Amino acid sequence: MLNRCPRCKQGKVWRVNAIKAFIDKNPMNKHCPNCNLKYERELGFWQGAMLMSYLISVLVFILCWIIAIRFIPKEAPVIYTFFLVAGAILLVSPFSWRWSRLFWLNFFTDEYSK
Repeated sequence: MLNRCPRCKQGKVWRVNAIKAFIDKNPMNKHCPNCNLKYERELGFWQGAMLMSYLISVLVFILCWIIAIRFIPKEAPVIYTFFLVAGAILLVSPFSWRWSRLFWLNFFTDEYSK
């Protein structure tokens, strides 16, 4: 999960940091610069990572909602809770997108196959 190739642990998966990756058109390397592992195996390979990113966002939503119920007074408008939850999801989304892709790539890569 440290932006390294799952096979050789040397080459970088992402060319830019998490914030720039949201702006850049092609933030990932196609192959590992060190061992030439192809990161995108087949068309639609990253769909599972998209599901993982969604799950991370749902967990952030639930956590923020619990925090909001606990610390925001009941007399306060619901819009405060909405902005807290929406802001947290927006702050976490560049990182969850990146982490979910790294996890998905590590999950489906056999580090011993050369």
